[in-house]
Amino acid sequence: MGHYPERRSVDVVAGAPPVRVAMATLKSVLETVKVTARAMTTNMLGFQERRRSMPGRYLTEEDIIRRAPNQTSDLFRSFPGIRLYGHDVTDSIKMRSAFEEDCNPVFILNGSPMRDIDVSTLNSFVNPREIVGIEIYQQGTIPAQFQTGATGCGAIVFWTQYGRTRAKV
Repeated sequence: MGHYPERRSVDVVAGAPPVRVAMATLKSVLETVKVTARAMTTNMLGFQERRRSMPGRYLTEEDIIRRAPNQTSDLFRSFPGIRLYGHDVTDSIKMRSAFEEDCNPVFILNGSPMRDIDVSTLNSFVNPREIVGIEIYQQGTIPAQFQTGATGCGAIVFWTQYGRTRAKV
């Protein structure tokens, strides 16, 4: 146990010098491999699948950490196609529209639509340190499961660590 298997042919001859054989340990052959993983949730499996196959923009947990937002609305201050209007906490969040003036997107948190969202409400309901994924869809590209309550403008979908449900394997 704990040694690398090895085979050697040895000729036994009278009067020959002794043969020394040392077995190599597995430790000397292979470094320890450490595997860390988090359980992928059904929500995040869907996120990854849509990210590969659907038009839209996606922010992963790593993207969000890299941006280091103090508040969730900070993620959108320089995001193409999204504008924050106003000068205080009641700013509105709007999306660029192809057919009309900027419009109000639907906000969805862990699969549930959120109504009447302004910057203050968004920042109080969605902590940026808890977000594990964001999906942003322009009008006409919103997947069916997010069209509940859609205004035709677009949708911003947030997934947080508290909205995770275990995937069945």
